[in-house]
Formats: sequence, C-alpha cells, structure tokens
Amino acid sequence: MSTARPPWNIPGVILFSQGELSYEVDLSRGLVEEWAQSKLGERTAVAWERTREQRLRQVIVRSLPATSDEPEALAKARARLREEARLAAHLHHPGIAQIFGIHEVQGALHIVSERVEGASLNTLITYSLMRKAPLTPAFCLYVGAEVASICITRTAARMRAGPHWASCIVT
Repeated sequence: MSTARPPWNIPGVILFSQGELSYEVDLSRGLVEEWAQSKLGERTAVAWERTREQRLRQVIVRSLPATSDEPEALAKARARLREEARLAAHLHHPGIAQIFGIHEVQGALHIVSERVEGASLNTLITYSLMRKAPLTPAFCLYVGAEVASICITRTAARMRAGPHWASCIVT
C-alpha cells in the first residue's frame, strides 16, 4: 500500500531581503523561462515575496547591478528604471502592474511589482508572426481600447500630480 507524499520542497535562492521580507527565486521552476537579462545586466525574475515562515505572493523583481563595464549607460538605466517605477506606483488601473517597492541593496537596484497573469502583448504578436496569421481586427480594437483606457488613467494622474509627470511612460 502506498501513501501520498507532499511534492518535493526545493529551496529557492534569496535575491535580497529588506526588513522582514525576502525575495526568493523558486528553483523548482525553469530558470531559463524565469530570467531575462539585458546588455547592462538588468534582470527580470518571477520571485516569491516571503517572510521567514512562509511564501506570501509571487511578484516580478527587476534588478540592475551596482556596477557595469559601461558606468554612464548603467547610471541612465538605473535612473530610467527608478523613475518608471516611481511614476507607475501612482497609477491604478487593471492594465498596469502595481509597484510594491523600490529597494537598493548592496548597490543593486530592485523594483518589486505585481505579477500579472496572462500572455504579454509582445508574446501574442510573436505567436501571430510565427503562425503567419495576423491578429484579428476585433482583438486589435480590444487592445486599442485597453491602451486608451490606460492612457486616460495616466493622463488624469499626470494632471493631478502636475508638470513633473511629462515624461511618464506606461509599460
């Protein structure tokens, strides 16, 4: 007679900790799918926000290193990422991932945001191109309406916040 066993609990790697919270990459998932890295070392990973006792929620962590072979380009990338996160933190719309925190740990910049389920528009366009089948007009209209809704939200927030929001970028 066999008994049911819980699945293997493979420990993750802690990316960084801030206060009572840590951010852990789950090693039971394929890291190839979870990581994306840019030329300047910006990394994006799905991680668990956790306390010492338990995992709380899955989040997206975007990180930039403390140093690079291209210090000027890295400084610009850090400023862009910090500003993008700061501005996005003020936007509230279902089409915009919420920013949970901006952290600098040992010189590395980490932006923690909501993990939104579903395929990105970039992924859908890529699949469409791979299949050599264009996106339907109805789908394109739907996406256009969603983007317009996000733009209205962004514009309203910018008007409330004043002129320093002129460079706001919604991703």
